[in-house]
Amino acid sequence: MSYQKTNMGKYIIKENILSDWEKVTNDLATEFVIKYFSAAESEFGEDYWWVAGEVGGVLFVNDYFFGFSRIVEAIRYEATAEQLFEYYKLEAKSHKENPMKVNFRNYVKGCDVGCDKE
Repeated sequence: MSYQKTNMGKYIIKENILSDWEKVTNDLATEFVIKYFSAAESEFGEDYWWVAGEVGGVLFVNDYFFGFSRIVEAIRYEATAEQLFEYYKLEAKSHKENPMKVNFRNYVKGCDVGCDKE
């Protein structure tokens, strides 16, 4: 069971579930770094950590910042490094007057930036 009842009648999450989640989250981050960053391609090697120490938040990797959801999407949809970094640049250039018109999943599937596919 994932919850434990206290003597006050409240339920709390068992600590081992959170530590298991953190381990799996860190494993996914490591896989992401191995897949998309290579020491041979970078003068700095694999320099990465969770911003503010918040596992599952934003991962800093060699001067790039990736939210955990993007890490999961990149692995799940088998994005190439080229797709990941091109979309990263497109997102950085987008703004209120020129918002992104395609999500990452559809971009990886081949939809260009002007595509309205779901």
